[in-house]
Amino acid sequence: MLMARHKFGINGCRREAFGIAVAEQVKAGCIAFVPDGGGQTEIIDHRMLIFKNEDDAVRKIEAVLSSVNVQENLRGHLAVRARELSTEKFMNSVREIVFEFLKKKEGAGKPGLESPEIPSLAP
Repeated sequence: MLMARHKFGINGCRREAFGIAVAEQVKAGCIAFVPDGGGQTEIIDHRMLIFKNEDDAVRKIEAVLSSVNVQENLRGHLAVRARELSTEKFMNSVREIVFEFLKKKEGAGKPGLESPEIPSLAP
């Protein structure tokens, strides 16, 4: 993966609906900087990596680049965020939503409407 060879990323899109590029950067282990707007801020979820304007971006990027300790802390934070973006977690969440929808539609307590077995995707 190309991004896995890099340590940092930046997204300049001010109002990104989800931020798939940012999610990929985080999953690849990059420290990603994003503008304050859209779903990308939920992926990053750290004030040191979310900037309001160009001057704020420069201040935050300089602060992170100048401290290995800050970088290590941010990588730890983003590693936790990356686990939230796993395919398995996404599939399990969708299955739970569908099951709850079907449960409400069919009526609670009817026989035969048990939670389905969810297979693991882990290797």
